[in-house]
Amino acid sequence: MVILRARINCFRCDKAVDKAETRFFDTVAGVRRYECFSCYQKSRNGYLPHVESREKRELFCERCRYKFLSRVPVCPYCSKDDSVVAARVTAYDLV
Repeated sequence: MVILRARINCFRCDKAVDKAETRFFDTVAGVRRYECFSCYQKSRNGYLPHVESREKRELFCERCRYKFLSRVPVCPYCSKDDSVVAARVTAYDLV
C-alpha cells in the first residue's frame, strides 16, 4: 500500500507541512488555500479582536454588503466572519 504525503506550503506562515495536517478553504476568487493547524489555532477566534462585551455592536459584512447588529462578529446572511468589520455604515456610503 502506498501512502502519499504531499508537502503543501501554508499560506499564512509559508512553512512546508503535510497535506493531511492542513485545513483548506476556497477564497471568494475560487483559489484553494491551505492553512496549517498551528496558524488555524492562532486565528480560530476570527479575524476581529475578541471582545467579551454583552452589548450589540453595529457590524457590516463587506462580502454580502449586509448591515446588522450583533454580539457575535459573524454575518447572519453568509455565516462568514472574515469580511465583517465594526463600522457605522450609512446608505449613502453604500451607494
